Formats: sequence, structure tokens, C-alpha cells
Amino acid sequence: MPGVGTHRHTFNGITQIADGHRHRYSGITGPAINGQGPRHFHRFRQLTRFADGHRHLISGRTSVPIRVSGTRLHRHDIIIESIKRV
Repeated sequence: MPGVGTHRHTFNGITQIADGHRHRYSGITGPAINGQGPRHFHRFRQLTRFADGHRHLISGRTSVPIRVSGTRLHRHDIIIESIKRV
């Protein structure tokens, strides 16, 4: 659980097709880094679901917050920095 004054986000997606298959993934980011303001981001590390006899470990970070119009909420884009077959 995040500490006082921080938060996490859920995420999910599907990889692009490579070698005739895709992998689904979903997870929860780590707590906010760089405070809670407009420059914060999150890190993540997650295994994809099993497909074509293997999985991948994906890791990366989120973008800085993107405000959801008409609300006080925000979202982040996912930036994958590393993909390793496991």
C-alpha cells in the first residue's frame, strides 16, 4: 500500500503482434515519485500473460500527469523502457 500522501494506478494493455502472437498485461504502478504535483510519475514492473510458450517481463515508467477534463482526476501514459523474454 502506498504511504500517506501518495497513490498508485492500475494499468493494462496488449503488446503489438510479433512472431504471430500478442501478450496481455495488467498491474499496479509503484507509488508516486517526485511528489504529488504536476511533475510526478510512477515506475512499474510486470510479467505479461503466457502466450506462444513464454512470457515477457516489462518495466518502465509513466508520463507526468494528464488531467482528465472537467474533473480533479488525472491519468498517465505508460512508457515501456525494457522488455525481456522469460
